[in-house]
Amino acid sequence: MNSKRLIIVDAKSKFPIVVDMKNNTSAKYVCDALEQIIDWFGSPQTLASDNGPPFNSYEMKKFYGKYAIKHITAPPCHPASNGLVE
Repeated sequence: MNSKRLIIVDAKSKFPIVVDMKNNTSAKYVCDALEQIIDWFGSPQTLASDNGPPFNSYEMKKFYGKYAIKHITAPPCHPASNGLVE
């Protein structure tokens, strides 16, 4: 069975967190997953992602503002720039 996963890696410790997205990659579902991770580990200062629609949506921008998270994106068509999770 194919399934999408949200992969989060702490840049300092290299600790990975993998969330099964059950093929739902809507911004709301991503926000809910990140909220749970923030409850466990605290809010990150920076979140690096690809340029996928959930990460650049209005809902996610509100989420970044709520937690004062700086969002940076990898250059389009260059997944190696997002090396920790690619």
